[in-house]
Amino acid sequence: MKEKCGVFGIYTKKSSNHNLNYLIQGLNLLQHRGQESCGIAYKQNNNLVCKIDLGLVNTAFKGVKCEEIETNICIGHVRYSTSGNSKKTDIAQYNECQPLFGTCKLGNFFLAHNGNIPNLNEHDTQYIINFIQKCEEITWKDIFIKLIETIPAAYCLLIITNNEIFAIRDRYGIRPLCIGINVENDNDFCVSSESCALQHYDYFRDVNPGEIVMINDDGLNSLYVSPLANLRLCAFECIYFMNERSVCNGMCISEIREIFGKGLAEKESFNFDKKNTIVIGVPKTGIISAKSYARELKLAYLQAICKNENIGRTF
Repeated sequence: MKEKCGVFGIYTKKSSNHNLNYLIQGLNLLQHRGQESCGIAYKQNNNLVCKIDLGLVNTAFKGVKCEEIETNICIGHVRYSTSGNSKKTDIAQYNECQPLFGTCKLGNFFLAHNGNIPNLNEHDTQYIINFIQKCEEITWKDIFIKLIETIPAAYCLLIITNNEIFAIRDRYGIRPLCIGINVENDNDFCVSSESCALQHYDYFRDVNPGEIVMINDDGLNSLYVSPLANLRLCAFECIYFMNERSVCNGMCISEIREIFGKGLAEKESFNFDKKNTIVIGVPKTGIISAKSYARELKLAYLQAICKNENIGRTF
């Protein structure tokens, strides 16, 4: 469960004092993907600025006066720890909040990461940053191609520089990542872990497995798709983690969960006494599947276990 974080980014051709508000709203809609810490990075007066904090989005950025900050490029992150030392002390946890800073021959950047790279004895996001910093390629495109072809999984990345946002999804597409567009506002773009957070944008498409997408003043440009790409979306994303309103790989999550429930019913071998059998969906993300299961077997459904909606995601 702690391999799932959330990333969100915005690129607009014109700077606006609305963008940070939109970014924070997007992160709040991805809060179910991470409640440990959060952070934002944005361009202001040709400099990259980062603000991070522990806890939830709606409290972490209360001191940020978004209406006074004009920016055209920003990314954010909500986190559950996947590696590193974040559970040892609050200081270690704070130091590992994302986005994380990096610098290389092409300039400074901030990076936000959703996923988990296995078999590492170090913080996996810092490992990716170190890879970029040490890479000998001379363009961002070539650096990220080498990254995709060297590290197979699992990551979705948002990288902000002074001039663009890069969105990268590993060759297997293990974690979700999608693109939104605002056609009424000069074709502005955003990138989000889930489509449920797009809000001010219309769903455009998913970032494909093994794809590098660049967004700048020229619009959206797909720089590369790995010839080794092979979609292997984590089943747990569909079963449990993603918001039921999100769309991923062309299907609504609620529809996928309904299919799961029906499929489970079709495999059911138990001989039910239908008069004395009820189906109960739990946790909340299991309700759609449970109702589908009950409907297929013509069993009674009862919501006998209810979650307090005021306590957030409980895991």
